[in-house]
Amino acid sequence: MQTMDEVLEKMYEDTCTTINRDEREFFISRIKRGQIYDSTKAHDRALELWSSVLQDVHKRTTAKQEELLALQDKANMDNESEYSTESDDEDIQDERRAKRRQYLRTKRANELRDLQELQHRATFMMASANFQLKNESEETRLYDEAEKLRREVRQSLSNTHVVDTSSPHSARQSLNKTTRWHSC
Repeated sequence: MQTMDEVLEKMYEDTCTTINRDEREFFISRIKRGQIYDSTKAHDRALELWSSVLQDVHKRTTAKQEELLALQDKANMDNESEYSTESDDEDIQDERRAKRRQYLRTKRANELRDLQELQHRATFMMASANFQLKNESEETRLYDEAEKLRREVRQSLSNTHVVDTSSPHSARQSLNKTTRWHSC
């Protein structure tokens, strides 16, 4: 039986999932609009749009990293205080809370990776537009940045896989997300 707090937490999490999905779709539509500008040779307009997207995604990435760190810190504190003498009921509740926290950490890691993929995509598009504009120094800088971001995505993929392979949001499923961009 779920407590009221668990029900409210589930409702909150469902709302956050919907917001994250909608926000990601909004970012993707802006990136695609930039691609349309770019294909019609309006490279400066595309760069302006992608730069704006990159700033917005960067803010969300930073916030998601902070959320993930807070969840990890909470798990570490709970693990340190785990050795107290408790009743069986408290042990069961603690186990449920630990599983829930693990699920949330995996979910946040997937959300972070999705944002990192968007950062990579926008950066790569900006580099390509600079290639078209023959701006070699900016093109090189952005391609290098895109490569760095891609490595971060790959690293977060392997970290998610190590964290919890039994989660419905495991790294194996995340490979499908890369191409389909569906919700967490």
